[in-house]
Amino acid sequence: MKTLFLFLLFPFILFAQNITLKDSTLYKNVLVLDTAGTIIKIQFNDVVGSLAKSTILSIDKSNYNPSQLSQIIPPKEKEIVAEKRMKSAIMDTHIKKIMPNTNIFYLSILSAAIAWDYFSQSSNLSDQITNYQQLKLDTSTLQSEQSRKVIIGVVASVICVVTAIVGFQSVEVNAENSSLTLSYRF
Repeated sequence: MKTLFLFLLFPFILFAQNITLKDSTLYKNVLVLDTAGTIIKIQFNDVVGSLAKSTILSIDKSNYNPSQLSQIIPPKEKEIVAEKRMKSAIMDTHIKKIMPNTNIFYLSILSAAIAWDYFSQSSNLSDQITNYQQLKLDTSTLQSEQSRKVIIGVVASVICVVTAIVGFQSVEVNAENSSLTLSYRF
């Protein structure tokens, strides 16, 4: 008796299918009426249509919801192609930037300040040496100290000029997704 009741009730229990085509088109909440032959007959919002079996990728069973309308969701092929292009562009990213080396200017400014300080100290020592000579005192220690100050001032001046020249040289920065390189052009 129970089996007879189930057979009588079975035609009224409807299952909907979600059909995915090979081009990623999705038919949601459609009723499959017939699957015989090479064509599948479907009911789509009170309209009966057919699909070729060769175009179907998968059929997923779900409960039929009569209050929900059937939908055709078109393939997101353009979005997929754009996403693939964006991923390949990200993978092939190669940024090349050429700019002056401004960080080295700080060293140039520092060495210029040191050179100015030593030259001003040397000038003060020169004034002291002339005062000592007028008083007929020994100036040998002052003269050796002055020569050391002049040498250090000249070295600091050379460092200032060289770092300024290098600072105006361009630096090439190459950046890829897996490495970062810096190249100085001398």
